[in-house]
Amino acid sequence: MRKNYYLDFGIFCKKGNIDLECDGERYHILPEALTKDRERNNELTSFGWHVLRFSGKEIDRTMNHCFKTIERTIESLGGTLKANVLS
Repeated sequence: MRKNYYLDFGIFCKKGNIDLECDGERYHILPEALTKDRERNNELTSFGWHVLRFSGKEIDRTMNHCFKTIERTIESLGGTLKANVLS
């Protein structure tokens, strides 16, 4: 059964897409949450998404590292797609 997911951030690239998740520690450290996150990652990956997860602590303490990881992933996927903007 295919599920619908709400992404924290979706980045659309030329050779694939990125699901960028910013995880809060209180919920995402619970065993049942870890299982759901793993299942979700696997399903999204099976549809060609690249899932990047960062904890709140990781973002606070190493934001530059998080940005570099995102930038490298975007580059590996051929850069972002240009948005079609209606005027």
